[in-house]
Amino acid sequence: MAKSKVNFDSWDEYSSDKQSNKAQAICTQLQKGKMPPSKYRNNNPDAVPTDADVKNICEWTKQISK
Repeated sequence: MAKSKVNFDSWDEYSSDKQSNKAQAICTQLQKGKMPPSKYRNNNPDAVPTDADVKNICEWTKQISK
C-alpha cells in the first residue's frame, strides 16, 4: 500500500512538482505521528523514527521543495 503513495523505485521519474508534493507529505505524516502506521509501530517499536530522524527527513524534504 505504501508504494501506491510514494515509490522510491520510481522517484527519479516523478516531476519536480510531484517530488516536492510527495516530500512535503512525508514530512507532514511523520510530524503527525501517522507514519509508520500504528500497527507497525506497535510491532516494531525499535523502528519508530526518533524526533531527530523526523527532523532530518523534514530537512531533506525542504531541499526537495526548493
